[in-house]
Amino acid sequence: SHRHTTPPSLIGKAAGGLGWAAVLLAAGVVSPLLVGWLANPVMPFFHERFVLMGAAILLVAVAGGLDWLWRQPAAGLMATVLVLVVNGVALDHWYFDPQYIKSDYGQALRTLYAQAQSGDLILLNNTEQLPLFTFYHLEGPGRPGWAPLTNDDVFTAESTDRRLSRVTAGHDRVWLINYGAKDVYDPESHAEQWLAAHGFRALFWSRRGFEVAMYLLAGRLPQTPTIAAPVQFADGVRLLGADLQPQPAQPGASLRVTLFWQATQMPKARYTVFCHLVDGQGRLVAQFDGEPVGGTAPTTGWQANATVIDRRAVELPPDLAAGTYTLRVGLYPWPDLTRLAVQNTALPVVDNAVAVTAVEVAR
Repeated sequence: SHRHTTPPSLIGKAAGGLGWAAVLLAAGVVSPLLVGWLANPVMPFFHERFVLMGAAILLVAVAGGLDWLWRQPAAGLMATVLVLVVNGVALDHWYFDPQYIKSDYGQALRTLYAQAQSGDLILLNNTEQLPLFTFYHLEGPGRPGWAPLTNDDVFTAESTDRRLSRVTAGHDRVWLINYGAKDVYDPESHAEQWLAAHGFRALFWSRRGFEVAMYLLAGRLPQTPTIAAPVQFADGVRLLGADLQPQPAQPGASLRVTLFWQATQMPKARYTVFCHLVDGQGRLVAQFDGEPVGGTAPTTGWQANATVIDRRAVELPPDLAAGTYTLRVGLYPWPDLTRLAVQNTALPVVDNAVAVTAVEVAR
């Protein structure tokens, strides 16, 4: 009798030999990885998912390997055990090792909702994050409203002003979620510049793959110092003075601080400005650290003798006792944290932090 056998498949031949099929199969798997490796240095918005174009060919290669292993019971058993062990280690890292967490967007959004107030507005810096946002978004009474920004909205300073003036009308607190590559969605940081020019940055979280900032908008903003605080720091950084609102401050509210800076020469490094509120014993009770003007005016871009108006809000603890506190101001480079030296001032200085003014807190 004629014994029928199934001819080995093309995939099986490709997996077992070095013919053209195998060469083409290997090229199909390697090419997307090679293109991604070459593109990565010149594409600041490159993502690993861009190599998914090679997934179909990779699955064909996997199928060829499985076909071959099916015909080799001993080798197939060993390969199966190896695959299970490797995947077990990979899954352990994926679920339990923090360094492999792709994004904690959901947790950040839950934290935002816990701190949000009725009437707040959430701005999304691009429409690409809409599916992710709507997945985690919590509907309900008292929840913040939200609005996406398109590339056209923030294409110019004028288009940004038109869009944000309209969408933020009636909102005193605005949250901005910058997700993805800002070089793509808002390369000039027009949205952040507009918010920083119309209010005080009160919170900032830097997370894996995105940032969250909250701004307190105000109709009238100080344009000149009401508190004289001349300080000459190193590297050409000069503090002219400050303005504080309100006076007295209230526990659980925001102390709105405006700092007026000037450079005697263009600074050589990017500095973070810190505002520390300390009690009579010098203990820190509240603070807000961040680059000037909501991160949109790094010190390395300051022009000599030009005034930089830097607004930020220091959130005061709800249980802060009434009394007199001191606002200390200084700068440091990130991530060095070595404070910029104070070269000349008549104000008290502690560890290169200048006591700008006293702050009254009343209940």
